[in-house]
Amino acid sequence: FSFYPKFSVNTIEKKFVDLINTYYQPDDILYFESIYFFPLLQYINHDTNRSKIHFVFQNVESLFQHEVARLQDNLFLKLAYTIESIKTHYLEKKLFKSSENLFYTFLTDNDLNTYKASHLLDNSRLLLNKNDLFLESTIHWKPDLKNKFILFAGSISFEPNFEALKWFKENVFTNFQDKYPSIKLIVTGKYETKRKSSFEHPDILFTNGISQSELDALYTKCLFVISPILSGSGIKVKNIEAIKNGIPVVMTHFSSIGIKLDNAPNVYVAKDDSKEEFLLSCYKAYANISSMKIDTKKDSSDE
Repeated sequence: FSFYPKFSVNTIEKKFVDLINTYYQPDDILYFESIYFFPLLQYINHDTNRSKIHFVFQNVESLFQHEVARLQDNLFLKLAYTIESIKTHYLEKKLFKSSENLFYTFLTDNDLNTYKASHLLDNSRLLLNKNDLFLESTIHWKPDLKNKFILFAGSISFEPNFEALKWFKENVFTNFQDKYPSIKLIVTGKYETKRKSSFEHPDILFTNGISQSELDALYTKCLFVISPILSGSGIKVKNIEAIKNGIPVVMTHFSSIGIKLDNAPNVYVAKDDSKEEFLLSCYKAYANISSMKIDTKKDSSDE
């Protein structure tokens, strides 16, 4: 038994610890892309005074686990996720109370303010990194106008993603296809067969997990990305990735909270998160493609 959540327990692997200890130097800045790596610190050779270690908060993690628990119909899963939420809250408290030289990076104002409201935090250690993700490569968006598809970049293994995509299929996609019948929906991310069965439709296609380069290829060719998240969290980082690359994104108002949308002309936010508003936003995104001057010339990445 561990007081830490399962994601943290799973990160404590000898080969991973050995890899860090092999390359990490005391004056290096060490970034962990998730707070779940915090228990690793006790196994890493570092100077508690000199080392600068950053943890990135993808979401308000304990609230995310709590929301996942709330959405469960199965009582066993509801209990399991509730326990994970409690353990994650314990992890957050340990992380913020650590005597180590730690810094905390948040992706949105909303996440930062939520943590500040429930924890006593040192402002000098808080960083806000709105939309400033490091992108390994720049995507040259040039939608495929012959084999048209829209993209959901997320796994239905995560409950908020599953609920969001189910809502989109039942309330939006059918109506969208009534007007544009040739357009398909591609869903990335791993899935369980039982969950995939909820999306039986000839024009809804699943990739079941792909590499970053394969995802980039889909970003390049899609008409637009959808983010119909209505609860919890889900594909915040994927949304920011698409926005930074200038790819059109249709979002619920809920999923846009905290994301910097200044100078993002290709983002369409459903005002009240109703199915009618989200459908209207999809119509606008598609209609605007025909009026945009899209550079279809090959760039260097195609050669």
